[in-house]
Amino acid sequence: MSGATTKAVATLALRNAKDLLSSLMHTEEWDLCGEIHPEKTGDQTWMVSTPKENPLRLVHLPTGRMLVVPFARMETDFASVPKFLQRLGGKVFHFKPTDYKLSAFFHDQVFAAGGVIVVFARRRLFVKISMRQANAILFVCMECEGATWGDGIAYHSAVTLFGRRAWTKCRKENAQWPPLFEGGSA
Repeated sequence: MSGATTKAVATLALRNAKDLLSSLMHTEEWDLCGEIHPEKTGDQTWMVSTPKENPLRLVHLPTGRMLVVPFARMETDFASVPKFLQRLGGKVFHFKPTDYKLSAFFHDQVFAAGGVIVVFARRRLFVKISMRQANAILFVCMECEGATWGDGIAYHSAVTLFGRRAWTKCRKENAQWPPLFEGGSA
């Protein structure tokens, strides 16, 4: 990677860090809970399910509101971290596809669906979100899962820099159907 590219990546990472730190989303107010059951389907892919009784969800502790993954079952690569980033960041950040599985699966779900199910007072509502919001959710999930601040910023920066094509592809592919979690209320 050239010096100019490295500087641009570092500048974007710092800008993202500033945006995240100044946001109203205080990570200590959130809890990532639920179960996932991964089954390896390929070299770097898994079919992952989350049970109806204990779905993967991000709970806002002060209000009890929950963000619930939109699908009960989905194929994922957990964290599609490009090989060059794994090599580049391997010494400093934990850029491995199997790190932070819950966070990566949650992010893959909201990325694919373009939204999240919000549950509050026994009501369920699918809410569309932006790519920026999906990436902020990844950061919060990683903090809940015990990631360091640096790892959270690194992953957030990576999906911000390299995720636009995947986001656009998902919006085109999934525009014709409403994503719904299978079954009743969470």
